[in-house]
Amino acid sequence: MRLLLNKQVNTPKNFYISGFLPEFKNEVIIDGAYYFSENNALHVSGSLRTEISVCCDRCLKSFTSVLQTTFEEEFMSKDLAKTYYAYDNEGIDLDGIMYEILQSAMPEKFLCSESCKGLCDQCGIDLNKSICQCDTREINPKFEMLRSLLLED
Repeated sequence: MRLLLNKQVNTPKNFYISGFLPEFKNEVIIDGAYYFSENNALHVSGSLRTEISVCCDRCLKSFTSVLQTTFEEEFMSKDLAKTYYAYDNEGIDLDGIMYEILQSAMPEKFLCSESCKGLCDQCGIDLNKSICQCDTREINPKFEMLRSLLLED
């Protein structure tokens, strides 16, 4: 995804871009604004949105999750830039920085719902669909050795 620039812009200019990043199967939508400051730095801000297919971290069910975040970045021209991301006379390639922003916006855990009960840690049954007959009582770790002796018979 490439943002074409108008070098005369010193007040925010809105833009809307949609496209695909190789790492994401669904369309990524960028709704933002850009402007050039007095030191010729390019300021880009806005919001990103895409949908991703993931598995629930509790029950392993596949589902689609909306990934949405905001961003604010500053870029220098390629001849002045000492960083990886820079703009040239024609525009700026947003793929790399948008990928990094989306990756940092990923939650630690994906849940199909907040009330997901997950899988039974003993038999593996999906507790959202049925109830298992496994013993779910908490056992004091001090007595765990005694329990293993009972199970040997």
